[in-house]
Formats: sequence, C-alpha cells, structure tokens
Amino acid sequence: MTPSLLELDHFSLGYRQGSRWKPLLDEVDLTLPRGELLLFLGPSGGGKSTFIDAILGLDDCWAPRLYREGHALLLGERVTTPLKRQVRQRIGIAFQEGALLDDFSPQENISLATGWSGRTARDRARELLRLVGLPEPPSTVAALSGGQRRRIALARALARDPDLLVLDEPTAGLDPSSAEAIAETIRKSHLARENRNTIVVTHDVEIFTPHADAILEIDPSAATLRRRPIEEVTKPTAIASKITVTAPFRWSERVTLTTAAALRGAGKLARGPVRLTQALWPRQLRLFPRTLLELVLAPALPLVLAAGAGGALVTAFTLENTPLEGALRYHLLAGAGEVLLGVALPLLTGVLFAARSAAGGAARIGAMSRQRILDALPFIGITPSRDLLSPLLYGSVIGMVVHTAAAIVIGSLGAIWTTEWLTGLSRYSAASALFSSIGKEELRWALIKAIASGCVVAIVAYESGSSRKESAPAVERGTTTAITTATLIVLFVHLGLTQLSLIR
Repeated sequence: MTPSLLELDHFSLGYRQGSRWKPLLDEVDLTLPRGELLLFLGPSGGGKSTFIDAILGLDDCWAPRLYREGHALLLGERVTTPLKRQVRQRIGIAFQEGALLDDFSPQENISLATGWSGRTARDRARELLRLVGLPEPPSTVAALSGGQRRRIALARALARDPDLLVLDEPTAGLDPSSAEAIAETIRKSHLARENRNTIVVTHDVEIFTPHADAILEIDPSAATLRRRPIEEVTKPTAIASKITVTAPFRWSERVTLTTAAALRGAGKLARGPVRLTQALWPRQLRLFPRTLLELVLAPALPLVLAAGAGGALVTAFTLENTPLEGALRYHLLAGAGEVLLGVALPLLTGVLFAARSAAGGAARIGAMSRQRILDALPFIGITPSRDLLSPLLYGSVIGMVVHTAAAIVIGSLGAIWTTEWLTGLSRYSAASALFSSIGKEELRWALIKAIASGCVVAIVAYESGSSRKESAPAVERGTTTAITTATLIVLFVHLGLTQLSLIR
C-alpha cells in the first residue's frame, strides 16, 4: 500500500510572536494522497510558510519558534526537527529567492545537488537546465534575473528526483508570460515522476489552476487546514472563527524559554568539540577554495604590519624603561625575546585574527541563514554543521598558524632592528641576545596556541552565524557576538596555555 503524502492527527501548530503565542492550527485531522499537484493557498501572513517549515523540520532546535502538538507523518515517516536524513533525501525544495550558493555558477549549484561529481553531475545539470527552459544560463548567480533564479532553484530541487517537491512562491514578481512558463515547467516536472507530490505555495491562483489537481487551504482565523477540489478555487468560504487573538505565554512556558535562552549559548559551545571532530573529515571539497583564500590571505598584510610594530614597541619599551647596562642588559634582552615570541606575538596575532575572521565567517554564514540557504542545503545532501564548518575549521587553523609564524618572523625583525638602533649592538649580537632562550619548546607552545585559537574562531563563527536570521540587524548582531566571543575565548586560551607551559 502506497503511504499518504501527509497525515495529520489532532495536529496543532503555533509560533512565537513577540512575548505571545500565535495559534495557527487547532487539532487538525487531514490526510493528503500521493501523486497530486497541490496549490497551497491562504491569506498573506496566514502561516503558509510557517506550516511548511513545521512539516519539513526547519525550526531551530536551540531557539524554537514553533510549538507542535499531535501527530504528523510525512512520506510515511514521523515529522522531526530536523527531519531524518532518509526523509530529506526524498524532498526537493525551492525557496522564493532561490537560496543559491553565490560562490558557484548556476550549473555548479545544480551539479552540487545531484550528489555526484565529474562529468555525470555536469550532464545531469545540463539535462535539468533544459527541462526548466534555461539551457544557457549566465555564468554567475549574481547575473541571474528573478525568473532565472527561480528556474535554477527548481532545477536544483529536481536534481535528486524527489518524491515531494515544495515550491515557495515560484512566480512571485514575474511578468505573466514568465510566470506561465514556470507554471508549465512545474507541471511537466510533476508528471515526469509517478506518484510525485508537488506543493506550490502561491498567490498566483489563476496561473496555476489549470495545472493543479487540488487545493490545500489554510484559514488562520478558524485555525483549520483543508484539502479542497480544484473546482472550488474561486468559491469563497465562510468559516466561523475559532481563534482570533494571540494567547499569552503560560508561566511554565516563560520559565522554560528563559532557561533555554540562558543555556543555549553555553550548549552551542559545549557541542563544539563534537562538531569539530566531525568537520575534520570534509565531504564537500568544492566548498573549500573561497573560504581558505579569505581566511589565509585576506588578513595577511594588517597582521604582518601589526606584528612588526608590536615587536618594535615591546623591545623599545623594555630597553627605554630599564637602568640595566652591560652584561645584565643581555639577560634583559633574552627575557624580552622570550616574552615577545612566546606570549606577546602569538597573543597579538590570535586576537587580531579572531576578531577579523570570526566576523567574516559569522557574517557569511549569517547571510546564508537569512537567505534560507542553510535551510535548503540539507535537502541537496549538504549538512551545514559539518560541510560549512569544515572549510571554516581548516581555514581558521591554517590561517592562524601561518599568520602566527609570519608574525613571529616579522616581529623578530622589528625587535632586532629596534635593539640595533637603541643599543648600538650589531644585528647578529642583537639577535643572539633576544633569542638566546628561545628553543623548540617555546615554538611548540606557540603552535599549540595557534591551533587551539583557530578551532575557537571556527566554532564561534559558525554558531554565531547559523542561528536563524530574519533581518539584516540580526546578521549584524550575530557578527558582533562572534567578534566579542571569539576574542574573549582566545584571550583565555592563551592565558591558560601560557600558565600550563610555565608549570611544565
């Protein structure tokens, strides 16, 4: 027996609206058969996208916006947050703005979604591009028009031949001819697979009515969800209102949410080591190049200049504020060199790199969250918490190590030049005095600090950016949080490891 597409049993749904709960559905019983193209209709702001998020498991487990009660089965499997991997693999989704990866070309976006590589993936991408009527797309995502973005998003959603296709406003903002062409393309893709279900969230009822099999209608004033025949699309319905006002949080809900908010940040950082362990084994090497270039090369010049200035300033301050002369000055310079290379330069590099790279990583991941790219990626076989964290991890660690090494070299040159200038010692004598007590042990601890700091930057950037972002200020707040948190933790990492090195 073929399972139903969706089964709801006494299903209730609501979402947070400020400090109150907004009820959306109240004990709905509904079964949707397989094989239909459904138009999902309802008033603007009536909860269509919220319902789609609920049944696709697209809520944030750590900061839930939704509450659900009752039972829900999708494609014969219980709805969870997030959905099980084997369920996600059977679903293709295209959000309103496309949720395309800007780092890849339109064809590469589709190739990535096929789960294959090489010529097979490229051939599949070209086949899908022809299917959606865009055989020769622009070379970059930035050059795509609105209609082209929606076609590429549809092609990517079809890349794994899904059982369920969910399309969010696929014709929004398009002219009538382009909208009609996309509607016809959706109908063809729906018919190309037996028992495929397609759910189209739309306000363009007239365009899709000739292609649809039935209507899925949500009525937030009555808190109902119904399937209706397509013939009733133009018939107005009058349903007595059951729920018309928002319901305040119960006291127990307030306590639970407050406690969850207080523990959420600590919990995210606590799961960091587990995620870092998973990220050690990258699966999507195609996501690496841009991240590695940005983290390794972009901060190079400012950090090198800061290291040179730091080495010169520390040495000048040491020499200008001591009465020691003669042989004692040699020991003073040896101590200054040990502090400079073992503590000051690695710390300076760690703090500057953490601030810059955590901000960049959090802003990039935050922008992807706002554009719903993070929601779309699991449905094309990419796990954001692993496949996006992995390049961040390797880029941050490699970048931190490279820049720490460069800082030690440039800072040492600045210290040698300053010593030569202030004391009259030869360059060789100045270097011998400064680095007489520096050995492999000090350099080993500098390497450990760099690696640990790189791991901190990666996990803080990802966790700060990946929480749901629904506005530009939310992205900005996530970026600011990443800068503050990464810098503070890196300071404590250096403090702790320095104390440990002294003990040992």
